[in-house]
Amino acid sequence: MISIIIPVYNCQKYIHDCLNSILNQTVNNFEVLCIDDASTDNSLDILKQYAARDSRIKVIQSNQHLGAGPARNLGISKASGDFLLFCDADDIYPSYALRKMKTVLAESSCDMCIGNIKFMSPDMSHPIFPPFPLLSSHIDEFKIISPCDDPSLWIPWYHQRVMFKKSFLVENNIYYPNLLRGQDPPMLAKALCLADSVVTIPDTVYKYRASSSIKKFSHQQFEDYIKHIKETIRIFDSFNWKQQADIYIQLMAFFTDGFPTFKAYQTKERKQLIDYCLACISERRIVKDTPPYFFDKNIPNRLISMKYGIFIYGFYRLYTLYGNKIKKYF
Repeated sequence: MISIIIPVYNCQKYIHDCLNSILNQTVNNFEVLCIDDASTDNSLDILKQYAARDSRIKVIQSNQHLGAGPARNLGISKASGDFLLFCDADDIYPSYALRKMKTVLAESSCDMCIGNIKFMSPDMSHPIFPPFPLLSSHIDEFKIISPCDDPSLWIPWYHQRVMFKKSFLVENNIYYPNLLRGQDPPMLAKALCLADSVVTIPDTVYKYRASSSIKKFSHQQFEDYIKHIKETIRIFDSFNWKQQADIYIQLMAFFTDGFPTFKAYQTKERKQLIDYCLACISERRIVKDTPPYFFDKNIPNRLISMKYGIFIYGFYRLYTLYGNKIKKYF
């Protein structure tokens, strides 16, 4: 049986779409564990309505707000299925996803099945251009492989596109850390390092709803974001996945460089994050030509320009883009 674990916190606007996509699957042998994480909107009432209509949907209530990581861990402890999936309450599955993943995982001796994830517009009406890591992580073919031998599996993001054997997670003590941001990369990094083999499929198995706005983060979310980077790198290093650790810190630096960082963090926090990324880059090997990962050599300079504010950062970006053209006139 398949267990789909969904942490739910104030998601009344989208939980209908999520649950309907599961109930419309072409396989029936599953349970849906909805962990209501002390929602303050009507999410719990909606979950109870679905549970009353379909016994496969089970509602687990938390009296205090746990966060997504501990909520998922609670779901693991309550799951009856041999196969586990982790879904976000505002996303959906294609109708064939559960059947496809379970079939190939059950027929293999692998620990995990990994498919593709598609980024969708906020209203789920059309796909949008995916972020850089997704392009590098795209799966083109069916194969059984060790994760360390496949560069497309080295970025420990998009845990939602993975079906796990429950026994593999439990026996290896693989759980989500108690962080308000960045819970899934450390968990998935450990799973990838410990998996003897995984089966990959070129199918889209998950549709991710992109946010329509840039969120402001609390100080604790900011602190946890840095903790997740440190923990993910520590896990990779502990399994001697040095190259993967190097790539991950460069990826974090890549995503620190940009306008969303100005919007999401306070000035002091932004500078702290930039300094941390610069320190990590200075201590590690720079990965230049490791397909499919290609990082811009100017990332450190762009990060430094960010420390002086959005206007200096903007001038620097304009200079790097148009500097050669401007020089022609002088």
